[in-house]
Amino acid sequence: FFSEEDNRKLANTRIYLGDLVIVRTGQTGACAVVDEKFDGVNCIDLIIVRKSRHLRSKFLQYFLLSGEAAAEVAINSNGAIQQHFNIRLVREIGLLQPPIDQQDAVIAFLDEETAKIDRLLEARQKQVALLVEQRTSVIHHAVTKGLDSRAKKRFSGVEWIGDVPAHWELWKMSRAFRQIGSGTTPPVSIEAFYRDGEHNWINTGDLNDSIVLDSQTKLSNLALKTFSSLKVYPPGSLLVAMYGATIGKVGILGVPACVNQACCVLGRPIKTSTEYAFYWFLAHRKAIVGLSYGGGQPNISQETIRSLKITVPPKAEQDIIVASIQTQTAKLDALLSKYNRELELLAEYRASLISHVVTGKIDVLSLVTTNQLDSVGAK
Repeated sequence: FFSEEDNRKLANTRIYLGDLVIVRTGQTGACAVVDEKFDGVNCIDLIIVRKSRHLRSKFLQYFLLSGEAAAEVAINSNGAIQQHFNIRLVREIGLLQPPIDQQDAVIAFLDEETAKIDRLLEARQKQVALLVEQRTSVIHHAVTKGLDSRAKKRFSGVEWIGDVPAHWELWKMSRAFRQIGSGTTPPVSIEAFYRDGEHNWINTGDLNDSIVLDSQTKLSNLALKTFSSLKVYPPGSLLVAMYGATIGKVGILGVPACVNQACCVLGRPIKTSTEYAFYWFLAHRKAIVGLSYGGGQPNISQETIRSLKITVPPKAEQDIIVASIQTQTAKLDALLSKYNRELELLAEYRASLISHVVTGKIDVLSLVTTNQLDSVGAK
């Protein structure tokens, strides 16, 4: 919040009922029509399109969500770390602008049809969330309580770990792994480092909680020769994301690879199975993220990871725990894969429907009622 006086001084960035606002940085192209709640407030880093008598803001919102406009936004967005979109590019987007009555018909039709799709999406997303919660619970119980419910327990000494089997040890991560470090990122402005690459390159965005992590990008020999701090880590190295939106994500390298500086690399384990540690990080992600610092983007440091205390069952028991987790989560993973694919298809259908309607491939004027049109016009 800030003062009304400052709000008046910054009149150019005030938004009003019926305006359309578009995200400039990050999720470029995402947009919304300003409602009563935000009438007259101020904003930052948004492109503001003032409402017009000749163009319904809601029609423009649907148009920007269409495949054609979204592709144009994606092509014209730039930036290595965060995508960025500007006012000049918005002005240059080709816009199909039908008469007002047809715009109202498009809005009425899409409001009703997308609401149906959104209800299906919401229901499936809830099912996915429940499956993810169930999967996490299976993993958490296995790496915290073990598989033998009759085993004698003792307090671990760590509040968020709680009681553990009495015969388990508790080690600092720096004892469980001989090697804990982080990667290096070459300047993204030097394209030659990424051209004709031969070496696998992993960013935190590649970490997807996969036990066999592959790379989508390559680094050139030039990059390795120029930066002596760039290392090629061996397969089997455990990666943990330390910064930003992916904080706490993990993966085990399936190929030799260089990694960026936002990845913590754990290697050369001592009496600790890397796969067991992988599941331990998955189980305790929420608690680990809770140790982060920073106002905008949360961060955890190498020192934080070094000082984490990991439960260490006997090696043979770790192997049994890993096998049990993989067996129990296999069915859940299959369902998650199916449901996530359904979510993708629903999202694709939603985008396709919007595209066909706003470009006139589907004529909806005859499909909406007079009451629906009056309702849109009143808004």
